[in-house]
Parts: sequence; structure tokens; C-alpha cells
Amino acid sequence: MTSSTDINRDAFLDAIAFTRCRLNNDTDGLTAVAMACEPVEMVEALASLYIANIMELVAHDPRRVDLFLKCLQSEVSAPRDESGR
Repeated sequence: MTSSTDINRDAFLDAIAFTRCRLNNDTDGLTAVAMACEPVEMVEALASLYIANIMELVAHDPRRVDLFLKCLQSEVSAPRDESGR
């Protein structure tokens, strides 16, 4: 994975556009961004943005970031009931 300074500007703009489309449930926009982007670069940009947001949530403490990710992983990995929840 490249460092955030190595990720190009277009990848960040694609990541922001993709996130905005997801937020607005814009499936046509999601498809358009996905078809036009460099996928690996956009995923790296999304991960960088995600990490930056987590750092804001946990007051820039890397130990708390790791704890947050472990909690999130636990929630996602938890068994689901019959309704899929």
C-alpha cells in the first residue's frame, strides 16, 4: 500500500465522489465512479480517508484506533439471527 502522500489527487476525488454517492444512495453515480476510476488507487484513498475519520473519532490515539477496528471487526463478524441482523 502506498502512503497517503503517494495517492494521486484523482483517486481522492473519486473516493470522495464514491462516498457521496453511497451517502445519497445514488446507484447510477456509484456505477459511474466505479467504471471511471483506478480501482486500487481509489480503495487506497478510501482507506486513507476512513483512517483519517477514525483518528478524529478517537482523538488521534493509535491505540484507540486499533481498539475501534477490533470492536468493528467483532460486530461485523458476530453471528446473525434469522433476519440477517
